[in-house]
Amino acid sequence: LILTNPAQGCKLPQLEKREMKILPQEKIGMYLAEAERRGLLAAFYLELTTGLRRGELLALQWTDLDVENRTLAVTKQVNRINGELVVSPPKTRNSVRTLALPQQAVDLLIAEHKKHSTNPYLFPSPKTGTMYDPDAFRRTHDKILKAIGAEHIRFHDLRHTFATLSLKSGVDVKTLSGALGHYSAGFTLNTYTHATAQMKQDAANTIGGVIGTGNGIQIFPAEYGALVLTLPIGGFITLGCLIALMQYALRKSAEKKEAKEKALAAQEKEAA
Repeated sequence: LILTNPAQGCKLPQLEKREMKILPQEKIGMYLAEAERRGLLAAFYLELTTGLRRGELLALQWTDLDVENRTLAVTKQVNRINGELVVSPPKTRNSVRTLALPQQAVDLLIAEHKKHSTNPYLFPSPKTGTMYDPDAFRRTHDKILKAIGAEHIRFHDLRHTFATLSLKSGVDVKTLSGALGHYSAGFTLNTYTHATAQMKQDAANTIGGVIGTGNGIQIFPAEYGALVLTLPIGGFITLGCLIALMQYALRKSAEKKEAKEKALAAQEKEAA
C-alpha cells in the first residue's frame, strides 16, 4: 500500500485558452451566398442567428418550429457514436431551451420545409434523406470557407460569431446566455471577454461623457443639450439632487431629440 499520495502538493499546469476565432463580419454575406449556392442557406442562416451547437442544429425537426410565435424548441442533439448517428438530450439541462427567431429565419425554414414536406427533419441529408451527418455538414462548412477565400475557422466558431456580434450589437449578457444554453451569465462573460472588453471601454467613454471633467458636472452629452452644474471648490451635491437633475436632463434631451426628428421628417416630407 502507498501511505501517501505522491501527487500531493503538485501544481497542475494552467490550461491555455485557445484563441477564439470568428467569421469576419464582412465575410458573412459571401458565406451565406455560397451556402445558398449549395442549397443550404436556411441551415447556415439559422446557425448564424441562433448560435446552435452543430448537433442541436441537425437534430431539429419541423415540429420544433412554432411558425406563429416565431420560436424554435431545442430539445435534442445528434452525434456519431461508434459509427452510428445517435440522438440524445442536449449537452446540459440549460441547453433545453426555446429560442426566438427573426422573421427572415422563419421564412427561410418554411421555404426549406416545402422542398421536402414529408420529411420530419428540418435539414435532412441530400444523399440519404435521413438526419444529416454532423461530419459531412462540417466538411461543407470547410468547403464554403475555402470557396470564399476566408481564413479557416471551426464550425463551432459560427456559434462564437453569433455571440460576439450579439454582444457588440447591445444584446444583454443574460439574454445571450439563455440563447446559448449556458449555465450562467458569468460563464458567458468569461467566454467572450474579447467582446466584453470593448463593451467596457464603450461604457467608460459613455460615463466620461456623462460626468464630464473640471469643476463642473456634465449631466448629458453636449450635443443633446447638456445641463452643466458648476460646483465651487470644496462644494458638494446630495445624491438625491443629482439623480433629480439627471432625470430632468434626460427628459429634456429626449424632448429635444424628438423635436429634431420631427423637424427633419417635416423637411423630408416637403422635399418629397
